[in-house]
Amino acid sequence: MPDVKKINHIPIENATSHKIDNYILQANQHVVLHTNDTQSIFPWTLEDYGTIQNCLRVGDRYKEQCDTRHSLIHPLYLKDSCGWRYEEILSVKKKLLTSDDTVVLKQATSKVVYRISQEQYFMQFVLVVPEEYPIKQVKIELEDHNFPEILKVNFISQATEIARKCVQPPIKKKPKDPPFEPQPSVLPVVKFLVESVKKFPVMCCPLCKERVLPQNPSEPVTDKRRRMEKLYCGHLFHFICLYKYIKTPPFTGKICPDCGNAIYHDKFKLSPQLMEARWAHKQARQRELDEVVDFLE
Repeated sequence: MPDVKKINHIPIENATSHKIDNYILQANQHVVLHTNDTQSIFPWTLEDYGTIQNCLRVGDRYKEQCDTRHSLIHPLYLKDSCGWRYEEILSVKKKLLTSDDTVVLKQATSKVVYRISQEQYFMQFVLVVPEEYPIKQVKIELEDHNFPEILKVNFISQATEIARKCVQPPIKKKPKDPPFEPQPSVLPVVKFLVESVKKFPVMCCPLCKERVLPQNPSEPVTDKRRRMEKLYCGHLFHFICLYKYIKTPPFTGKICPDCGNAIYHDKFKLSPQLMEARWAHKQARQRELDEVVDFLE
């Protein structure tokens, strides 16, 4: 148990007129003052403003004391008010973010603002943490980005689904699965979004080995053959590369060259038998045209 010392009341503008006993607790080499109804860095109760805001409003008489204690208390203040959500946010910053990324914690509204960058691409989104967290999932709000629309929709949809799975049990439960318990969703959601923003701008087509997205996101892709196609496995292809790969034999067992998963795409729903028949018909017609050209020459 740390030593507890009683200190005198110090009146100040914006403080309540009555005195409340305040105590200094030495914990982890940081100074925190506690009252009966609030946590403060000075020995008075504050009515209209938060602790840190009042710190900045203190006059010259207490400026040095205010600055010193503000620097000591700020980390503990956030940790105490945000609870273990603060630990999860710190874990995200340490494990996933780089020097190009930023995170801003808006404690008053329980929001965390992330701006993730990769070269010239970026995405800025907000996580709204409910009071019932982690029993309820976080909400994802997209503020700004410069990715293609199809990727933006995919990012937010999958992130929302990841958050849902953290708090809702599966519809079909396996007999041997343990009882479902809600899990924190901040780390899984941010991990998915950060990894997506980092990998897609530099992802190469598995077939031609060239980058799929343009290096400058403001430059439109005018050639339809070079436009992006995303498969269910998560890899990006150029349309022309994927088209040639799907439309040439063999027509069965087509897999993604990068991950080995079967290729599924909404634009290529024909059966292998029908694609083979059409390819054979096309080849026969081409041979007839070649014969006519040879005859005329």
